[in-house]
Amino acid sequence: MNLQLNVYLKAKNKAKKGYAVLGFDDGPDPEMTLKILDILETYNAKAIFFLIGKNAINHPDIVKEIVKRGHLIGGHTLNHPANFGTLGFCQAEKEILHGIKVVEAIINQKITLFRPPLGISNPIIAAITKNNNLQVVGWNIRSYDTINKNAQKMLTRITRQIDDRSSILFHDRVQNTVEILPYILQDMQNKKLIIFPEID
Repeated sequence: MNLQLNVYLKAKNKAKKGYAVLGFDDGPDPEMTLKILDILETYNAKAIFFLIGKNAINHPDIVKEIVKRGHLIGGHTLNHPANFGTLGFCQAEKEILHGIKVVEAIINQKITLFRPPLGISNPIIAAITKNNNLQVVGWNIRSYDTINKNAQKMLTRITRQIDDRSSILFHDRVQNTVEILPYILQDMQNKKLIIFPEID
């Protein structure tokens, strides 16, 4: 079941009024994440980075840099398993909690935000996140940046949807995302939106 349906758990899928939220999944990436951080800094924008635990272990300096620049970090499991939605309770709990713990050890901060791989929701994920006081974060605009290879078409489709309370799903491992991000941020600023992770 997809997060946007709010069937098993209630995810925060929108930004608060007057805001726009950018969420970057699957990092940190050794090439793209730092480029994205530089672009965000140019536009004085803050985002949420939902990190895969094994990637954080491999690139702890980038994880620390994300925090240093004032962005939020959320969990995104330890290994981003393709079969996440079919895992039993113990396996799913290990993926979620261990993925968060390895990142917490790097940044020495508590992580309370979580985004399940592929936006999957089921009773097991709902129980684990509730038991551990994790706030599940969704989105209301999906960039499809891992699928769409045409950056201009992707940009056009996203900017047509951006409005007050937009929350966009990106991935910080995709070249197209790096290419269109400055235009996305400029569009948000033109629409007088505050680019900060205030979610509702």
